[in-house]
Amino acid sequence: MRKFYKDPCQKSLFTFLDKLCHRKQVVLPDLQPAKLVASFNEYFVQKITRIRKDLDEQALCLPSDLPDTNEAASSFATFSRLSVLDVEKIVSSASGATCAQDPIPTWILKQCKNELLPIITDIVNISLSSGKFPISMKKALVKPLIKRSSLDPSEYKSYRPVSNLGFVSKVIERAVADQIKSYLCANNLDDELQSAYRKKHSTETALLKVVSDIRSCIDQDKGVVLMLLDLSAAFDTVDYDILIGRLTNRLGIKGVVLQWLNSYLRSRTQAVTVMDAMSVLAELLFGIPQGSVLGPLLFVLYVLPLSDIARQHGVSMHSYADDIQLYISFDHKDSTSVSEAVKSLECCIDDIRIWMLRNRLKMNDSKTEMIVFASPRVKLSDFSIAVGTQSHQPVGQVRNLGVTLDVHLTMEAHIKRVCQVSYFQLKTIRTIQSVLSPEALERLVHAFVTARLDYCNSILVGIPDAAVRKLQLLQNSAARLVSKTGRYEHITPILKALQ
Repeated sequence: MRKFYKDPCQKSLFTFLDKLCHRKQVVLPDLQPAKLVASFNEYFVQKITRIRKDLDEQALCLPSDLPDTNEAASSFATFSRLSVLDVEKIVSSASGATCAQDPIPTWILKQCKNELLPIITDIVNISLSSGKFPISMKKALVKPLIKRSSLDPSEYKSYRPVSNLGFVSKVIERAVADQIKSYLCANNLDDELQSAYRKKHSTETALLKVVSDIRSCIDQDKGVVLMLLDLSAAFDTVDYDILIGRLTNRLGIKGVVLQWLNSYLRSRTQAVTVMDAMSVLAELLFGIPQGSVLGPLLFVLYVLPLSDIARQHGVSMHSYADDIQLYISFDHKDSTSVSEAVKSLECCIDDIRIWMLRNRLKMNDSKTEMIVFASPRVKLSDFSIAVGTQSHQPVGQVRNLGVTLDVHLTMEAHIKRVCQVSYFQLKTIRTIQSVLSPEALERLVHAFVTARLDYCNSILVGIPDAAVRKLQLLQNSAARLVSKTGRYEHITPILKALQ
């Protein structure tokens, strides 16, 4: 089906959909706006402060860490100057989101970019050449967003803080991120076991690599244990001094580039906004803003040593940012092979926990999940993996990067979930299709249905025809809705017309 691109009307369309369908709106805690933003701000700041204090205390009990021997043979000390054309590419490809701090809405800026590009280019180049990130752009406006609709909206712990930053600050960050990624790629400093924020890599490639390895082991009549590690507030507890040291020693980032990154990290502030109310500014002593362009890349560089730990223990690993997958194969017919696999995995996780404590990251032992994959004809013995103070037993299925994996990799659970959610969305859209334009109807169907069909569909290669047919019927229903075609009309010409 034809795909669409975001425009200024995108948010209005989905807001309109929510109103028409009378969808339940999140009810914030019952306080006056001024008190509400102050309470949220205090909660977010105190939560991270408590986690960091606990990590600092635990780290004091650990023996001294060994120095990082992986020193870069290359160096990156100065930024390249950007032309107006370079900045135009960044501006044109940037999201149309607008921050309250922006003097004009982003869509207006893009329409007037020919007049504004020389000024923006000067701002970017002055920042990069001076090694300083503008102080006025270090302020983040934080919006509390509920983590899941099933959580209690009256409790602060049900919300996560999402930073909203100015448009020009993101343009500067993008310019820096592009040059850092080019340097890493040119000098083979990328982590091959990390798929986040790398060109031609995504959550799909991360899952495809892991699932492909597991299927290869099953074809060899082996079993595989997969552990999904969970981190608590990973981005928010990053230590600036440790990060700067890693960038210098391991990646060879020096000079003006290192000075700029140090300036970017330090002296950041945030204020919580709800409706028209805004809290007082709170200084951030650690952590990187999740709503930023550069922050996620810096986190990936922060956790580079994790892959070294996995290799030392003979454990396979693949990550997407803070979503860490550890897995190891074993011969299910050999009890010694099973016990050795369990021991290697436990030792690896113990070393990762210690590394995380030293680097002020908190692993959530209770939310770590384990699943054991094997051929349907194989009967596995009982497994138990110790993670900190928790003992984990295998589960029947796990949700990994948005895909549900079952113990035999039949993908039946994933397909069932996709179909259930998608048919519900089709039913909802069908009730209001009479008030939607053809373009809006197609946009909604693509956003809520075909996007789910497309996501990680490479993992479905080789599944039975009966499972494929369920997805084909779903796509047929979506095509009939968009084309307003009856259920008894031939579907093939419709699908070809919508390609």
